[in-house]
Amino acid sequence: MAIRPRPLHAQARQVVLERILRSDLEPGSRVVESRLAKELGVSRTPLREALMHLEREGFIELQPNRGFFVAQLSIGEARELYPILGFLESHALELTGAPEPTRTEHLAGLNDQLLSREDAPEEAFSLNVEWHTVLTSGCPNGLLLKMLTQVRRKVYRYEWAYLSPGGERVRDSVEFHDVILTALETGDIAGAVEALQHHWNADLEALIPVMAAST
Repeated sequence: MAIRPRPLHAQARQVVLERILRSDLEPGSRVVESRLAKELGVSRTPLREALMHLEREGFIELQPNRGFFVAQLSIGEARELYPILGFLESHALELTGAPEPTRTEHLAGLNDQLLSREDAPEEAFSLNVEWHTVLTSGCPNGLLLKMLTQVRRKVYRYEWAYLSPGGERVRDSVEFHDVILTALETGDIAGAVEALQHHWNADLEALIPVMAAST
């Protein structure tokens, strides 16, 4: 089978999405198509197609006669998203069951790396994303994993914008991960699921006052 390069609009979508997730394109900011197309080295046609994809996914808003804008972040949406993520990720972990020793070793290694990067927010953020991805990577339900990826992306916008990892924030995540790992290593799937749900609930509780203070 021949290897086919991804269409330009798909590549453009990925780059724009990464900029949104990292707040390089800030919530509420206008997307200047001509400038962004020049930066990405593409014409406006594939860029517009990419923006339309992101609009359908909820990351971009198309305002009549004004153009594309990065979707705003809100406390209301956060209160809806975090419980959904906690439910989906916990259900995926339940379906995954007890992981192989190689996966728990991988998770433990990632957690050690995360702790060592408490002064490097970008690396810490990436490692945390990888940890949660590996945690549920054995889930046999492919559709659930796709849904999980979509919701994670939305939640990570909030995590990066308001809870950028560093210092105490990293140590808290590592502690939650350790509790989940300990439960998994002893075969206590229910305990791991409960700890995972508590992890996301605690993140939401940490997020709300930070968002409220910034408004």
